[in-house]
Amino acid sequence: MRDIDIVPGYSYSGKHIPTGEMWWIIGIDLVGDRVCAAGWPPSIGKLSDMQDMEVEEPLTDDEINHRNKHFGYNWL
Repeated sequence: MRDIDIVPGYSYSGKHIPTGEMWWIIGIDLVGDRVCAAGWPPSIGKLSDMQDMEVEEPLTDDEINHRNKHFGYNWL
């Protein structure tokens, strides 16, 4: 996996290599090599399968709490 400078509390986008799709990332788990992408139900994939990840925008505390509550993991 290439080095990715992840800043907690921001949202990200990137190309998912296996599918060729652009994903809007709602959660990143560096230890478990996982990402959770926007959509319902949200898609789960490997962080190592992401390419050209970019910072989108900072998340509010309310949005981080909402994601943690609804996706069952302490993302970011």
